[in-house]
Amino acid sequence: MPQGSQFGFATRAIHSGYDAQAHGGALAPPIYQTATFTFPSAEAGAARFAGTDPGYFYTRIGNPTLALLEARMADLEQGTAAIAFGSGMGAITSTLWTLLRPGDEIVADQTLYGCTYAFLKHGLEAFGVKVRFADLARPGVLEDSLSPATRVVYCESPANPNMRLVDLRQAAAVCRRHGARLVVDNTYCTPYLQRPLELGAHIVVHSATKYLNGHGDVTAGIAVCAAREVAEQIRLKGLKDMTGAVRQCRDPMAE
Repeated sequence: MPQGSQFGFATRAIHSGYDAQAHGGALAPPIYQTATFTFPSAEAGAARFAGTDPGYFYTRIGNPTLALLEARMADLEQGTAAIAFGSGMGAITSTLWTLLRPGDEIVADQTLYGCTYAFLKHGLEAFGVKVRFADLARPGVLEDSLSPATRVVYCESPANPNMRLVDLRQAAAVCRRHGARLVVDNTYCTPYLQRPLELGAHIVVHSATKYLNGHGDVTAGIAVCAAREVAEQIRLKGLKDMTGAVRQCRDPMAE
């Protein structure tokens, strides 16, 4: 069950998080197609629903197939935990709904995937979140764009579709000085080429539909967090309660 930087990236992409001997020696990880799970007792079921027992209870929240994908992506991005979603927009919206409240502000780069821009401009703003767009590729612009209400800084680097770059290490340092979280869309590079968490970002999101899968036959999203407690908040608030952006049970990297 290779995991960690002592193994090569290719080895971890194929084997991380999976122990074949715990599944009868199956080379390919089993796909759990069940929607719900049984419990040994009513008390055990109540404990799982309450979050005091870490077992599975409903595939919309998690199951062993998704847990493997999440563990593998957390390893590849060098985060502590990950959450799988039904699409890249599911990952983005679930993450931002969790981090922001009415009256908060988000500063976003001026070049974004069209649906991300629409969510920020026409979604978040309608619920009282102030959205400020800025050219984060220019030095000094981010610091000048922040205010005491800024809770999140969001960017793609490289950006879709013109491949503009943001200095993520510098952006992360600015965010930490001002108490804001840096969320980076790493769809284009994947963790093979870039790991924003290693540069200081707090959360990485992906449309796994694109380069993580690469075959045009899966729609999925991923969020990877530097802090495990933030990942659990996104799972239980943004995913479970706010969006329900669940995904099918296939691993987009195993196609």
